Amino acid sequence: MNVMVDVETQVGGILEAMEVPGNIVLPAFEDFARVALDEIRLGTLSGNPWPVDTGISQDSWISSVDFDDQSITVSFFNAARTEPNPRTGKGGGRSYAAYIYRAGTANDDNNRVWEEKENFIIENLLPSLMEECIQLILQSGLEV
Repeated sequence: MNVMVDVETQVGGILEAMEVPGNIVLPAFEDFARVALDEIRLGTLSGNPWPVDTGISQDSWISSVDFDDQSITVSFFNAARTEPNPRTGKGGGRSYAAYIYRAGTANDDNNRVWEEKENFIIENLLPSLMEECIQLILQSGLEV
């Protein structure tokens, strides 16, 4: 299973109804992607960085912000793959970031680090994103 999570909003429809161009709030989504990526990798806000054994999965996190007339999508993706067996050269190539859990915890779905990060982002960063969008709309001088 690859870790690819899309944080999608229906802000496009809201902006259209308010006649606000989406590019006005695009900087808020770009800021959100940067802050969330720092949280995933380094735990900059939660104090819980991505666990480092080799550092491959921590360094493999990327984000993208895609914008069109109907939506703005922030995606997070981890392309880390298992290495081939050094003795046989076989195997490898499987995604594993979704299965990483914190040392000292049971290896089950309740302890997956990605679940922890996803919940933190939703609970702590999305409200700030929405607030920043509102401020950018108000600062734009457009009538809403």
